[in-house]
Amino acid sequence: MYLESVHITLLYIIMKNLLLIFILFVQFQFYGQDNIKIEGLESQIFNLDTISWKVIKGKSETEINFSREDFEVNENQKLTLELKEYVNSSHIIFVNITSNGQSVNLKKNQRIPIKVPEQSLKRKEIYHSKTITDEKSNWMKISLFSGIIHFDVKLQMDVIKSVRSDSLNYYKEKYHKGEEYNPVLYPIMIDRYGWFKID
Repeated sequence: MYLESVHITLLYIIMKNLLLIFILFVQFQFYGQDNIKIEGLESQIFNLDTISWKVIKGKSETEINFSREDFEVNENQKLTLELKEYVNSSHIIFVNITSNGQSVNLKKNQRIPIKVPEQSLKRKEIYHSKTITDEKSNWMKISLFSGIIHFDVKLQMDVIKSVRSDSLNYYKEKYHKGEEYNPVLYPIMIDRYGWFKID
């Protein structure tokens, strides 16, 4: 009876350890796969040349509203936009705009309007990282800005206005009192290049 009890205990310990090893193995496999996929993502290149405005759509439903006047560039300077996308539990993108291989600067207080599938903004949070490697990714949470439709009195036309997402209710009440209206045209407005994780 005693030997049988010892045998059962040993069997239980062995099975428990095997299960733990299996779980760690699966986690390691998925971790490695995610990094490989991110590291090896296809670069989607969009030649913007000297065009003034264009809506760019990625293969995984990322939409970028490019407006040349938002950048510090010369009249004849040709531009290129690079986009990478990766969708798992989060919507991850890489964005860079260059001229002759060098990143171009956004003008002061300007942001790039971006739209992703609605389900990607579950928690309405955004994180930024300059680089991602096989070993690590240093995500830093940044403030989420959104682009709303706003009538510019000086231009006498609707424009995209960048506002903090936590102030959207104020703009809804200010411009459309008593109406069911969503002024958000672009849920994300970025003021830098690099990697972005959208949750």
